[in-house]
This record gives sequence, structure tokens and C-alpha cells, in this order.
Amino acid sequence: MSKRKINSTGSSPIIPRKAPRMPSNELAISTATDLLLELQNCENTELNAKTQMALNLLLNDLNMLKELLDSKDETIAAKNDIITVQTLRIEEMQQKNDQIQQIIDAPKIAEHRRSIVIQNFQESKFKSADESIQDDTIKVQQLISDIGAYAKVVACYRMGSKNEKEDDQRNQKKNFNRLMKVQLQTSSQARDILSNAKNLKGKVTYEGISIRRSMTNEERSIQSNQFQDMKNRIDELKKQNAGVNYCIFRNKICTKYLDGRTPTAVVNEKLNANVSGANSTPLNPRQFPTTSPMSM
Repeated sequence: MSKRKINSTGSSPIIPRKAPRMPSNELAISTATDLLLELQNCENTELNAKTQMALNLLLNDLNMLKELLDSKDETIAAKNDIITVQTLRIEEMQQKNDQIQQIIDAPKIAEHRRSIVIQNFQESKFKSADESIQDDTIKVQQLISDIGAYAKVVACYRMGSKNEKEDDQRNQKKNFNRLMKVQLQTSSQARDILSNAKNLKGKVTYEGISIRRSMTNEERSIQSNQFQDMKNRIDELKKQNAGVNYCIFRNKICTKYLDGRTPTAVVNEKLNANVSGANSTPLNPRQFPTTSPMSM
């Protein structure tokens, strides 16, 4: 008889047990079937009835286990089918929601398409809202006429609150004027104004004024991100080309000249090619340009 080794604590050493191997159901059934057939072929005197009965019970249990596993596989497959169907339904609902949202947004988009925004337009000197609106309307209609566009102002209003503090540092430094939104009769009138906005150049009365299209919140967000990317790119270009001035003009990164010449687009600039609605010469009215450079 072999003796167990006793450790210093007086107890038997702990022998780590191997992790059980996952059984192969198919192999077990095959082995049990082969063994049962072999026993059945033996002489009756050699055949142990209890062994044969035990093997039959084992084979039945294995078959039941196989049916259970197959049933679970079918259940998992059915659940996967349900998930697939639900995913398709969610996608269909999302498409319907998008279509409904487009219908809801259609009037707003139509309003934006027949509207323009004027930047740096002088604030009216009138105190009352009615007089200010009337004064702005008359002056905007005159601007439209002066640039050679054909359009009728339906409504115009300032965006944002009027800051009347005389000691406001921003107003003192930049002569801050609120943006003015102008609604026209048709989208074609808005495009006509934007096409002729280049005629503002050289007119002392409208110095510093620029015109752009009215944009949705999503369009403003996209433009804001593009503008920030361009600002970051200009910072890189300044480090690479010391002494060269850059600006954003007509939605492109341009070289700025100190002698007053029109800025020219930087050649082979990746961001210039990726900007939607970038302007060319002559200006395309459907691309809704801005008309003044924004220096960095």
C-alpha cells in the first residue's frame, strides 16, 4: 500500500485537479452504440444483462441530451431571427421618421431659401420697433436696387437683442451691428441678390457690408465646423510660411494682400476642394457666397 506524503501542517497535499474536458455528445453516442452492438453479438453466457440495460439507459440519456441541445440551437436561431426582424423594423421606423421630419421641415427650408442675411448693416437710429423696422426695410430695398438685383422685401428684422449700453467695450471697438434677416418673395429673388452681391465692392455707402444666404441650424453647424478647420489650417500655414498673410474669403483659404488686391485661393489646398458651395469667378448664385474676406 502506498503512503501519502504529509506536509508540514499534518494534512495531505492539495493536488490540483485538471479542468474537466467538455464532452463530445456525438462521440459519446457513437461509442455507446458501438459498445452495445458488440455486447449484443456476444454469446448469451457472456452477456451481462445488467450491463446491457445500463448501456441502453445511457444511450437513451445521450439521445435525450442531443434533442435538448438541438432544441436550444433552434431557440437561439429563432431569437436571432426575431432580433433581425426587430432591427429591420427599427430601420423602417427611422426612415419613416426621417420622411416625416423632412415634411415638417419643408416650410422652414423654403423660408430659408427665399431669405438672405446681411452682415454689418448699420443699426437704425429710431427708438421704436415699428420705426426701426420701416427704416431698415427702406434701406434694404435701396441696397437691392443699388446692386442691380430685382427683388421685393417682404419682411426684414434684426437677429439678437439690441445692446444699448454706451460703455459696452465690444460696441466701442467693433461698432457692432446685429445681423439682419431679409425675407423675399421667392427663392429666385434671393439668388439674384446673392449673384449681384459682388457689386457692393467699391460702394462707400456699403463698405464692410456682406450678404450671405439664410441657413438652417444643421447648415450653420456644418459651416461652423468647416470654418474652425480652416482657422486651424491657417495657423499651420503661418508656421510653415512666415511672412505670408492668410484669410478666409468666399469660403476658401486665400492669400491676403496688403495692397488691397482681391485675395486668391491657396493652390492645392485640400480644405478648399472639400468646401461645399465654394465660389468661383463669375459667382454662381446657387452657391450663395459671402462677399467680404474674413481675416485671421
